[in-house]
Amino acid sequence: MGDSNEDRMIIEDILTQYSSNSTFSKFRSFKCYDPDINKDLELPENGEYYLVKWKDYSILECSWVERSKLEGNIKIDPNNKFKEFIKNNQLGSIIVQPALNKEYSADILMPEKVINKQVRDDSSIGYFVKWNYNDEIFISSESSEFFISPEYSLLLKRYEDRTKSIVSIRDSKTNPKGFTKNDPIVTYVKQVIRSLKRGDITWCYNSLQFKFELFKMLYREMTMGVTGPFIFVTEESNIPFYKENINRFFPDINITFLLDRPTTVPLQKIRKEELYRNDKRGFYNGIIISTPNMLRIKRKVFVDILFCDMDPQSAFQFNFFCEEKSICILYDKFTESEALRSRIDKRKLGEVTFLEYTPINYYIKYIDVFLHMKEEQINMYNNMKSLINKSTTNKDLCLEMMKRILTDPSLYKGNNLGCKVEFIIHLIKFIQNNTQFKIAVLGDYDKTLRTISEKLDCNMIEWELNFPLVECICSLMVLNDIESNEKENIIQEYKKKNGNRQDKLKINNRVVCVDNSCSRMFLDLSMIDIVINLSNEYSPLFESIIRTKYLMLSKKNLFVFELTISESLDEITTMMNELDQELTDSEKTQIYYQLLTKHNFKYGYTGKLEPIDETYLINDLLTFKSHDEIHQIVLDVHNDQISLINGFVKKGKIYSIEELNEKIDINTLNKSSSDEIQIEEQNKDNKEEVNKSSLEQIKTIKVTKLQNQNKHEIKLKDLMVGPKKFNKERILEKYGRLDHEGNIIKQNEEIKQNNLLEQPDKSQNNTSVIIPIVPLEELKVIPMDDSDTSEEIIVENELHKIFKKYIPTMRIEKINEWLNCIESCIQRFGSNVSNWKIDKTQFVPITSFQLQIIVNEILSNPNCPKEVITRSQMYFILNYAMKLVYECKTLLPVIPSTCLSWDISCDIALLMCVSNYGLGVTELYLNDFVIGGVLSLGHYRTTEEKIKFLNSRIDILVVEYFKILQLQQKINSK
Repeated sequence: MGDSNEDRMIIEDILTQYSSNSTFSKFRSFKCYDPDINKDLELPENGEYYLVKWKDYSILECSWVERSKLEGNIKIDPNNKFKEFIKNNQLGSIIVQPALNKEYSADILMPEKVINKQVRDDSSIGYFVKWNYNDEIFISSESSEFFISPEYSLLLKRYEDRTKSIVSIRDSKTNPKGFTKNDPIVTYVKQVIRSLKRGDITWCYNSLQFKFELFKMLYREMTMGVTGPFIFVTEESNIPFYKENINRFFPDINITFLLDRPTTVPLQKIRKEELYRNDKRGFYNGIIISTPNMLRIKRKVFVDILFCDMDPQSAFQFNFFCEEKSICILYDKFTESEALRSRIDKRKLGEVTFLEYTPINYYIKYIDVFLHMKEEQINMYNNMKSLINKSTTNKDLCLEMMKRILTDPSLYKGNNLGCKVEFIIHLIKFIQNNTQFKIAVLGDYDKTLRTISEKLDCNMIEWELNFPLVECICSLMVLNDIESNEKENIIQEYKKKNGNRQDKLKINNRVVCVDNSCSRMFLDLSMIDIVINLSNEYSPLFESIIRTKYLMLSKKNLFVFELTISESLDEITTMMNELDQELTDSEKTQIYYQLLTKHNFKYGYTGKLEPIDETYLINDLLTFKSHDEIHQIVLDVHNDQISLINGFVKKGKIYSIEELNEKIDINTLNKSSSDEIQIEEQNKDNKEEVNKSSLEQIKTIKVTKLQNQNKHEIKLKDLMVGPKKFNKERILEKYGRLDHEGNIIKQNEEIKQNNLLEQPDKSQNNTSVIIPIVPLEELKVIPMDDSDTSEEIIVENELHKIFKKYIPTMRIEKINEWLNCIESCIQRFGSNVSNWKIDKTQFVPITSFQLQIIVNEILSNPNCPKEVITRSQMYFILNYAMKLVYECKTLLPVIPSTCLSWDISCDIALLMCVSNYGLGVTELYLNDFVIGGVLSLGHYRTTEEKIKFLNSRIDILVVEYFKILQLQQKINSK
């Protein structure tokens, strides 16, 4: 890390902490740095260190710094990041060690490639290494010693092999060997390879299994001398799959991604050096991944095989400036249209060979297990749960500690391992003694996995770069118990090649523990029969990860044990995993917080317990039968007694994210116990029915779609939650709604009235555009008034009278509360009620159509505040600009900016932020990747400067698009 320019060493963030009394296997994945002497040091065994991310350096160059070098060191920590880290991660007198592996995959430690080399002043050879993290490119200069490790030596081999003489696949005389015999998918891939060797246009069935086997067989051909280059042309949506998997199947092959056009001279130079041979004859050997529009290369270059991983009719409409010798179409719809035939003839391609294949679909049989905490766990969990209610407590930190208490045995006293770990160890031992199943335990906590590994004497794949160890463990897992000599040979071969590593390789090839954030390189667990999912994290893409990262379900069906601790947040996590939509971090935190603190969340299930023995578990549950229609079994384990739950139904209800956003937090809005008592007394005859309704409502929560909590969200809390909803008004939802005179509408009358009042969105849109546009000079951004008016005497005015038309019996205080909320909504989301991202049920009994009429009357009333009208018109104009892009497919005009990096894409991102978050919350826009990145690259350093620029940019956009809107209105009027 050492840099002669000490001024550049500024702390940007602190990621985690390490002390000599804790276990942390990732400790030696990073260097140790002494800022006092500006040098890297050997990692000491003792002390307290913090992992520092440096400003203007990639995360790949983080380093450990001793605590004494950080505390009070303004020179390297002018923004008090160390103090902030301690504050955010301290509970009482202890510092909670953030789990680095839960934030970052181990693959971040692997560079992308070597792009060039040079002779240094001391006559040594230096190499320029390209790193890519979150699509940010970093170039480092490394000496030959950097490539001593087996992991980084692969980079050097990629670099050296890329200039070898080209050997086409048509010149290869080898037959793929070493693959499983009598495997239908392998046989099919061999047929595809033979067709490519003949130079045919090969159209084959595309599936995940096929791709993985194709990659394996292509790599085998390349190890036998075939050089490529091969190009995979695919849609942008498939790029993440290739980024995650292509390197693992071609570990020492040169890989290049063509996903964008370099806009700066340095990036153009990097692209040229990593793509073209020095003799200008064409591409380097290896594999190129590209989208079709990126293959417009300046000159015609040689490509051995073009793999088209998309609809060929769409792909071949692009003119690839490359010479294809063989073409493989990876598309499962065998349709040869006239248009495609024309394009094939135009490109002078040969005949198409269709190779059909019927894939085998493997599936997961889930076995959900409900476990019960022991007394020590219960006490620790409840203590932490009580902390989360305190306003001064870091809620995310409390949630993290609650998850650890449910899983981490190092937190307990004595020999107590916790209910999860004890069950896993007991279950695996029993399965090992009675079956030949291969088992993988997947988890997120290093200490928990290490404990299981030690108790079962099995191997563990950790968060680190140790490719030889991972390859060796996977090779062992493939073997059966009879092949003991082969197992010994693999272990001895590993020790011979990697004797300098202190890895304790175990001969146990029946069980393996795996850190979910481990590297994908050389990871192949396709032999696994049973997965025990130890993770208690939100993971809606679990099955996708099982298939793509671990390569399971590619050769056999899979049993998955999902462990849930009763009466804990595990049940909430399970509920979240079953939602159809993916949640953001802020949404997850809010759901946990609301259900743990503000709701009477109903834990548990209903169903009949049927005790079973372990023999039944093995013989009946851990089997796949042809007539099996139920792929999910639910068990309850209590005091070593296993019971099958018949008629299992969860008590907690699950909603989609849209439904969650439309629900009202009943418990939060209803804090008046006296009101509850009053209702109970007034409705004794209907007590049972009311209580049932209340229970249904208690299950609902309110989730805000905003990404981060900050002062703007706090100020707008009333806007997002809405006016308090009293018990009497909620009871009306059960027994009927009010008409415009305040009387309860009977059920049949209510249906008729709803038919009259509820109109489609088209009507709402029409009513919202009747507000006239004020002169342009009056359109200015006006700050929202957050002053407290709770002590003011409310005097009824013309705006209050608007509500009297619809609910004449409503109190003036309630009307004023609604009016303030509506004015806030207008200022933020405009005059069209359908655009309001709030819970509109807070205005019951007013319907959405009536609410739109009220909004129009407020805006047309002379007493309406000018700032409300102005903001409404600003939002209308900016929304009009968005429609030009999305509905009319019209490019926005280029408006000059004072920010050098700001372009039209930034304006579009800004308009999207206004559409998502509304006006007046500029600080939220900084969370946008495009806006935040561009402003950081510009000369805007502080948050205040960035907000000031964005506000001025919004003013400019409003002015420019107001002119366009006026012009359009003139054209329409003619």
